[in-house]
Amino acid sequence: MNSFSQHLPNQSGVYFTNEATDGRPWEAFVQNDLENIWMFDAAIIYKDIMKYYESIDDSIFFSNLQKNELFIARKETWIKEPW
Repeated sequence: MNSFSQHLPNQSGVYFTNEATDGRPWEAFVQNDLENIWMFDAAIIYKDIMKYYESIDDSIFFSNLQKNELFIARKETWIKEPW
């Protein structure tokens, strides 16, 4: 995830999903459907939209706050932190 964040520094967010939920977190964000912005396996959230991801459920997600981005990964998918 560190490598992806370095190669995509000007994005609003990068979401890693399975095929069934492909695009859903971004669509939810754009449509202000804040319940469904969490439909991803992992994400790199940049500082401009971090406020939407402040209440991370630690029982469901790993998270790692960096200076300009927030890494989030679903525990049931990753088992251990992917960064």
